[in-house]
Amino acid sequence: MNVAEKIKELSETIVHNDNFADINNLFLDLAEDPGFHNVSKPEISKKIKDTITTVAKTLVKNAEISDFMSLSIRKHHFWHGCFFTNNRLSTFFYFETLEMGLLAIVKNGGGTDLIRFTASRHSRCIH
Repeated sequence: MNVAEKIKELSETIVHNDNFADINNLFLDLAEDPGFHNVSKPEISKKIKDTITTVAKTLVKNAEISDFMSLSIRKHHFWHGCFFTNNRLSTFFYFETLEMGLLAIVKNGGGTDLIRFTASRHSRCIH
């Protein structure tokens, strides 16, 4: 399966699957594909950064965000990246066309908090 097919599968999975661990694992598998890195370009979007920061602060009380990095794959209207939330590694991905993404924040002591979110001009929904 090529990168485009994997991104399509991820977009379908985030919409139709309520098991956030499955969704995150699919993204992590995609992130291991060297072709994925070849088509991802460093880019910061204020909207994406603000949205991800808001979601992280909803999940972690008094969250301090640092070292925010994002990449885009413009052809697929797809963003992904990482940052630290109170010194905890955090990763995310976001589909602009779906206005939906997933945020993962590694817990101190093990485990990961996962949150699916939608971010449109009209509403914000966190699952």
